[in-house]
Amino acid sequence: MMDLHKGGVLWEVKDAIYAEGARLGGIVTAEHGVGRSRQPYFDRYTDETAKRLMRGIKNPFDPNNILNPGAAIT
Repeated sequence: MMDLHKGGVLWEVKDAIYAEGARLGGIVTAEHGVGRSRQPYFDRYTDETAKRLMRGIKNPFDPNNILNPGAAIT
């Protein structure tokens, strides 16, 4: 079984991939958003300006912040 926790081999591989993507100007996301599994990488490789922009887009659709609780963009 692969170690999915921080410090495990899979964590290190995914971290290296996301680091390279960020270096090339990309962000940690998927077609349906960040989700909980990518949240540590999203927090690490997404700057605060981009996070504020994403929250600004979400806010008109979820002004009470009740949709998808605990997700990266809250």
